[in-house]
Amino acid sequence: MNHLKHARVFLSLLLLVSLFIMSACGGSGSPTPAPSTTTLTAIHISAHQISIANNSSLQLQATAIYSDNSTSDITNQVTWSLQDDNFANINNSGLIAAISPGSTIITASFQNINATANLTVTSATLDLIEVTPNTITIAEGSNAFLHANGIFSNQTTQDLTSQVSWESSDASIAEVNS
Repeated sequence: MNHLKHARVFLSLLLLVSLFIMSACGGSGSPTPAPSTTTLTAIHISAHQISIANNSSLQLQATAIYSDNSTSDITNQVTWSLQDDNFANINNSGLIAAISPGSTIITASFQNINATANLTVTSATLDLIEVTPNTITIAEGSNAFLHANGIFSNQTTQDLTSQVSWESSDASIAEVNS
């Protein structure tokens, strides 16, 4: 009987030592999974066919698409270029400035991946800026958002919200910013 008692004590100690060793190694004894690595698979430019009026500008956005289907805004990280800079300029943040009617191709490059978009600069002129909503009522201390849409001579429209200069006719009643 004494021999069985010693065997139980030995097995209990062996079990405790095994559990202690397993907990010191992370608990489960299974290998730690390798960190997930995602790779860039594509770049998406906010528009594939772009048409803007001469002497106007437009902000583009570049989005990275990764192997796990996640995305991120890389507008300020891509290298922007134009196939022909006789019709427009593009800065490091993707802002296009149209300088002459014509067509060219825009390229956004990042980590050896490229995306392209077709750009057409029209000879249209700005006829009207439409602000929406055209009438607004807000409570004191509240905010509201306005939108400016350009209507051009060729019947195209363009969002000009970030390009127009905003001003209140009476800043003591309401202030407006960009």
